[in-house]
Amino acid sequence: MFSRGGKSRPLISEVIPALQTLRAALEHAANSDDIADICRIAAYGGGLVLDKYLNIVPECEAYEFSIALSPNLKLQWFEANGRSSTQLRRIREAVTARYHELFKKNAPSAPTPASAPEPTNRGRVRRRFAAVVDPMPQIPVQIPDDIDSYFDTPPLPSLNGKTVLQY
Repeated sequence: MFSRGGKSRPLISEVIPALQTLRAALEHAANSDDIADICRIAAYGGGLVLDKYLNIVPECEAYEFSIALSPNLKLQWFEANGRSSTQLRRIREAVTARYHELFKKNAPSAPTPASAPEPTNRGRVRRRFAAVVDPMPQIPVQIPDDIDSYFDTPPLPSLNGKTVLQY
């Protein structure tokens, strides 16, 4: 994963889960009676080093946001990896607050351009041929996505071979 070659680099939303998986494997190895003691000690030490980095993830909102906003991970990833309901609520509230800060829900839509008043006879002709396509197209009002509905839907089972950025 980390040596993809070329200029491609993994996204943080891929790295943190990979580190968490590695941490679980090291913990399993450290607690295993099936391997030599020196390997168990090395696995334990490796776990401590990873903990150093995994414990600072909450200090930078970008790390948690990248996972929460990954359509195949969302908040369920945090829950599956031992985060408490208080931590889940904190992450959701932080992402939601930042979303509303950056993409205001009630932002005014672009005003529809006002047309000049029509001459009286032209208005009559226009009414007569009302079935004809309106030459002045209406500007559609875009309704932004809702962050709450995003979190309320389950994560995607897979991205079908795409990266988060391609999705």
